[in-house]
Amino acid sequence: MARQGLLLVLGLLALFTAEAKEPVKICWESELKPPYLERDDNGGVAGTMVRHLEQVLQAQQFDYEHILLPWARCLQAMQAGTVELVPNASYHVDREKYAFYSKPSYSSELGLYYRKDQFPQAPDISNLTALAQYRVGGVQDFNYSFYQDQVTVEPKVKRREQLIDMLQRQRIDFAIVQRKVIEEMAKRQQLDLHGLAWISNPVSPHKQYHVLVSRKSPRAAQLLKTINGGRKLGQ
Repeated sequence: MARQGLLLVLGLLALFTAEAKEPVKICWESELKPPYLERDDNGGVAGTMVRHLEQVLQAQQFDYEHILLPWARCLQAMQAGTVELVPNASYHVDREKYAFYSKPSYSSELGLYYRKDQFPQAPDISNLTALAQYRVGGVQDFNYSFYQDQVTVEPKVKRREQLIDMLQRQRIDFAIVQRKVIEEMAKRQQLDLHGLAWISNPVSPHKQYHVLVSRKSPRAAQLLKTINGGRKLGQ
């Protein structure tokens, strides 16, 4: 009897050890967002958020595996339990059904970009009622819940470059984007901001981004504690 108990304990210990050594699967959106997420010279993922999360996991001896998928598929994979972490996620109540939210990893300023030929003076958009009068474009599958259904974000495109191009061609009045990402892409000549300016988003001018931890992961509590125990990006 004692031998059977010992074998059971050893079996559970072996299972726990194997589980702990299994690489943490991290899903990153394939639509890159410099400086947080980009590619290195070898085609692997890089960027400030990638390095930050790697350092946090390495400090607790976690191995990890990076996966690149469209944003919606990253969320689908988390719901299915085939990935454990999805970084760069803003808060949306629906995601709490299948994921835990880490503490904020960083905050990023949201800007409404517009054409200066349409608005020679900066438009006075101080509330959602004022913004709702205009055509506001966004990116597919991104979270615009801060508009509380008072502003329709439409059309939506797959890439940020397409969104800015749409603005330049006068198909929309405003493009809602993360300023730091757009300005970094402009520096790298990935898009053209000539003739454009921006104003702050009237609600949630700064948006916090988290790491989602799959509720289906058997080590979800351990991963959440590890991520929350690390410093915020940039600290």
